[in-house]
Amino acid sequence: MLVHLHIISIVKVIEKNIRAEAKKQGIRLYVLASEIGLTEPGFYAMLNKESMKVKTLEKIAEVLQVPFALLIADMQDEPVKPVEQTIQAPVVKIYTYDAWNQSKQKQKLKLE
Repeated sequence: MLVHLHIISIVKVIEKNIRAEAKKQGIRLYVLASEIGLTEPGFYAMLNKESMKVKTLEKIAEVLQVPFALLIADMQDEPVKPVEQTIQAPVVKIYTYDAWNQSKQKQKLKLE
């Protein structure tokens, strides 16, 4: 199966939003890091990762006193130039945790 993707890193959007909101409020990033229980190097490492935990983002939103959605919204004036890429991707089933857990329980019952 060939899939044509337009890849825009949501993590970079989130990083930009965190930095912008902290600057707007006059909150230094090392203070924000401390407020959410991270060291300054740990905070910067988190900003540079390819993924972020929702729980961490919720803590950041709470400290900044902004809606969670504000952190993940892409509010750029200029559209991001997408990276176009064609890949061959396997078909993958995506489960919610509850559906996955039920599926595993059914498999376990079949094996017993």
